[in-house]
Amino acid sequence: MGEDELYYDARLLEFCDDLSLYLALNEPGSPKSEEHPWWREGFSGSEDFSFTSGRTITVEWKDKSTLVLDPFPFKKTVEVAFMLKRVQQSE
Repeated sequence: MGEDELYYDARLLEFCDDLSLYLALNEPGSPKSEEHPWWREGFSGSEDFSFTSGRTITVEWKDKSTLVLDPFPFKKTVEVAFMLKRVQQSE
């Protein structure tokens, strides 16, 4: 595996990690103004993917169960289900 391929694969893994964190840290259906600041401008580094044509992938809740990614990074609609446990932050 060459260095370029390794870099590309690492970026894909980071994108998947960012997407999972986005889902965990943002309330479904929340407006862009209330989302975690890490992703307000999109997923950093996603412009390096060949399928984005140099654009940064942005994300936004359409409603409480639909997430919109632009440009869309998958070949077809993806359905995801996960369990979440909220833990109160101690002072």
